[in-house]
Amino acid sequence: MKRLMVVIAFLVALMAFFTRIDFIGIDSLIAESMMALGFTLIVAYLVGKIVTRFQLPKITGYIVAGILVGPFIINLLSEPVVQNLQLIDSIALSLIALTAGGEFRYKTIKKQLKTIGNAILWKTIIVLLGFIIFFLLYRSQVNFLQDSSLGAVIGVGMILGALSVATSPATTIAVITETKAAGRFTDFVLGVTVLKDIVVVLIFSLALSIAKPMILGKSGLKADYIYFVFKEMLLSVGIGFVAGVLILLYLKYVDKQRTLFLLGFMLFGIEFARMVHAEIVLIFMVAGFFVQNFSDSGAKLIDAIEESSLPIFVIFFAIAGASLN
Repeated sequence: MKRLMVVIAFLVALMAFFTRIDFIGIDSLIAESMMALGFTLIVAYLVGKIVTRFQLPKITGYIVAGILVGPFIINLLSEPVVQNLQLIDSIALSLIALTAGGEFRYKTIKKQLKTIGNAILWKTIIVLLGFIIFFLLYRSQVNFLQDSSLGAVIGVGMILGALSVATSPATTIAVITETKAAGRFTDFVLGVTVLKDIVVVLIFSLALSIAKPMILGKSGLKADYIYFVFKEMLLSVGIGFVAGVLILLYLKYVDKQRTLFLLGFMLFGIEFARMVHAEIVLIFMVAGFFVQNFSDSGAKLIDAIEESSLPIFVIFFAIAGASLN
């Protein structure tokens, strides 16, 4: 542990030195971003190894490292650099979504579908009602709601409640992947994580459709939001199945350099999803689900993901930590 601390201290000092040098003829932001990428990757990984001594998951170390070296504490990573490195978020989220879909074994999880459904239902009801009641009780202390109508207050509560139901699957998937957890409870958590993301999109669109007329003081339901979301979801599911077929064909007939293929495929898929206004997370979640449940190549997919996930997870969670103000 002392050796790791010495190495980290040396790297921090080295990074502090280089961030104060102006490189002539080189875009300083690009140079700083590239150095920051390498520095963050190594330091966050080492801090992750240290926290395992305290029986904590490695991602805790990645996040802590990001917070410490980020712009709001030591400031080795400036805000522009952190924003540049956030481009990795899309790759990380795609990989996490692919993992979530690939780990979702329907034959195993279907036994708990009722329990999973109840958990999602009650969480949604409690959070939505909690936010609505909170704003009704304390609207006099919320500046933008002090002169608002009852309908507007309820509408704001619905929208914020729907947003609060959503939680990122990143941490859950990363911990399951790191610990190689298995069993009924893991299946339950995974089922809630995957299905909740799909349900939340529908809940938010419905809440927005109901709340917007209430906030604006109009009557009627704005069904255009629901139509738009359903259209986007159907498009994403369709693209996801096509992506799953392409991944399956590669694993079946080529099956070489899986990590390289997945990274290239994700980069292509991310840009394509943006072009057609589809949901990246849903696309890769469906692709992983298809490969796992409609073929015998699910294990190959998970192996390929695990081979490429470490550096991406390290950077993703470190930058998430550095982004915290």
